[in-house]
Amino acid sequence: VKFDEDCSKEAVNLSKKYLINLKLPDNALDVLDETAAAIKINDSRSSKNICKLDIQKTISKIANIPENSIKSDDKVKLKSLERDLKTLIFGQDKAIKVVASCIKLSKVGLRNNEKPIGSFLFAGPTGVGKTELTKQLANTMKMNFIRFDMSEYMERHSVSKLIGAPPGYVGFDQGGLLTDAVDKNPYSVVLLDEIEKAHPDLFNILLQVMDYGKLTDHLGKGIDFTNVVLIMTSNVGASDLVREKVGFLGNQSENDNTKAINNFFSPEFRNRLDAVVNFKMLNEKNSMKVVDKFLMELEAILVEKDLILNVSQHAKKELFNLGFDKINGARPMARIIQPLSE
Repeated sequence: VKFDEDCSKEAVNLSKKYLINLKLPDNALDVLDETAAAIKINDSRSSKNICKLDIQKTISKIANIPENSIKSDDKVKLKSLERDLKTLIFGQDKAIKVVASCIKLSKVGLRNNEKPIGSFLFAGPTGVGKTELTKQLANTMKMNFIRFDMSEYMERHSVSKLIGAPPGYVGFDQGGLLTDAVDKNPYSVVLLDEIEKAHPDLFNILLQVMDYGKLTDHLGKGIDFTNVVLIMTSNVGASDLVREKVGFLGNQSENDNTKAINNFFSPEFRNRLDAVVNFKMLNEKNSMKVVDKFLMELEAILVEKDLILNVSQHAKKELFNLGFDKINGARPMARIIQPLSE
C-alpha cells in the first residue's frame, strides 16, 4: 500500500487527541499499521492508496468515537458555537456567552492543558434550560454525552460507585461508573445533574478532577479528564430568584442566588470552577420560541409516521396561555404539547 504525504501527520495529531492512554510514537505507528492492513485485506480499490479519511476511520474504531466527531473541524465548530447554541436555547444568551468563551480559550491553548476543557456550575430555577444547554453543547461539539443523576448518590457508600468499590467490598471487580465511562469515551460532556443532592464526599472527589484533570479509580488506574467538559447543575438559591422582589431596586437584583451558592458550596470547590453560570427565568417572548421548538420536535415525530402538522398562530397562542409558567419554566409547556402526539 501507499500512504499520502499528510497521513503520518494526521495519525500523530489524532492519536495525541483521542488515544490518550497510549504513547507517541507507538500509537501513531499502530494506527498506520492497522489502516494499511485494513485497506490491504478488505478494500476493493485497485490503487491501494491510503488517505487522511482512512486514518480517521481507523481512529474512530479504536477510540470508539463517531466518525463525524473526527471529521468535523474544531475551528469551524468553535467559530459558530455561540451562534448555534443561541438558536437552540432561548433567553439565556449571557449564560451561553460565558460557556462558549471558556471553551474557546481552552481549545486554543490559552489555559492550563492539565485541566478539563471546562468546569461549570449551572445555577438557576427549574425548567429554564440548564440540562438542555448541556445536551445541545455535546451535540454541537460532536462530543459524547454522559449524564449522572445525583439523587442516586445521596448516601456516603453510594459515592464509591462512581470510582469503584475498594478491595474486599462487594462489586470490587465491576469498576466505577464515572471512571469507566470517561475511560471508554475520553472526549465527552459529563453532566452531574442536581449536584446539591449528592453526598458532600463527592465534592472532594471532584476537586482533583477540576484542578489536575485526573481521577484515580479503585484499581489505581489514572483516568484522564483533560478532554472532558464537566458541568454540574444546581437549584440552590432558586427559591430566591422566583420570589417576588420588593423595593425600588427589585427588578435589578438578578443574582440573588449568589449568597445561597456561597453558603452551600465550599470556597475550594467554587475556586476550581471556570464559572458559575446563572440562568434567568423565561419571559413571555422566550416562552413563545419554546412553543415553536416543541412543535417542531412534535412535527419531526409525525413526519416519520407520514402525518403533517399545521398549527395556526391562534392555536400557538392558546398553547402558550395554557403552558406558560414563570416559576416552573418550560416543563409545564412540554406537558401541554406532548399529549398532542399520543
